[in-house]
Amino acid sequence: MNEIYYNILWIDDQHESMTPFKGRAKRNGINLISFKSLNGGMSELERNYPFYDGVLLDAKFYENEDDAKNTEDTVNVHRAKEQLLGLKKKFEVFVFTGQAEAYKDQTFSKAFRNIYTKGSDEETDRLFNDIKQAAASLEDTQIRQKYKRVFEVCSERYIGELAGQDILNLLKDIDNLTIVNQFNTVRKVIEDLFSGFNKYNLLPSAFVTPFVSLNESSNFLTGKNFKDDSYFIEKGYKHLDGTHLPEQISFNLRNILTITQSGSHRSKIDEFVHQVNTSYLMKSVLFQLMDILIWFKIHVDSNQP
Repeated sequence: MNEIYYNILWIDDQHESMTPFKGRAKRNGINLISFKSLNGGMSELERNYPFYDGVLLDAKFYENEDDAKNTEDTVNVHRAKEQLLGLKKKFEVFVFTGQAEAYKDQTFSKAFRNIYTKGSDEETDRLFNDIKQAAASLEDTQIRQKYKRVFEVCSERYIGELAGQDILNLLKDIDNLTIVNQFNTVRKVIEDLFSGFNKYNLLPSAFVTPFVSLNESSNFLTGKNFKDDSYFIEKGYKHLDGTHLPEQISFNLRNILTITQSGSHRSKIDEFVHQVNTSYLMKSVLFQLMDILIWFKIHVDSNQP
């Protein structure tokens, strides 16, 4: 079984000197992504909130990453909480501090119920346990852990976090029959995948610039026409034997695009889904896509120095 790690955004102006704490967190299944300031941490969280499973704050930290020493302020932790309330994803907030005044301040205690003392092994263990318990209860986190290998592909190294957000939304809404939007979202992830192919020189730039050419990219990557075994020639390029996608991956990709591509055939797909009144076709497309993504990561990783 793959070890579970929870991604926790941490704002603490002294985090750079707390390497042992970071290592201890890692050994406890917690990956701390660290910032020194309100604006540094919250900007990251607003951009990539689906990636995170919780938020850890000091009681006092900087407003900006390059602020001068001794300008940290407790007002920033309250501002962070206000901004967290505006996010689409709701996080449990934990405060890890050595500021004794935070414990004595009734207003602070009312604003933050999860407060833990720095320098105490017992408090640190309690903090880690509470973080993991809260993170494990989040629906987004449960889905990301269940399909961990798929979401590992949704990073800047491969196809980007935006693809991860799209896949997460599809999995959360998998039984909803609003398939038009879902099929469109699948096509967007395929576009991200083809851009990933281009990043690793597996697809010429002509196929993704100025926009992704879905059918042409699919034909080029597939290599051969299943109907007559002839080679596809797209934008002046063609694959030779042994250089195109494996047969099962090619089949899955062609099937996904046949179902999701816009055009006259889509009306038949819509009619079919309306007739059977199930989400099974959408599920089959999504899970075929997930297999392709996992294969893509395996292929990229095995061919990198």
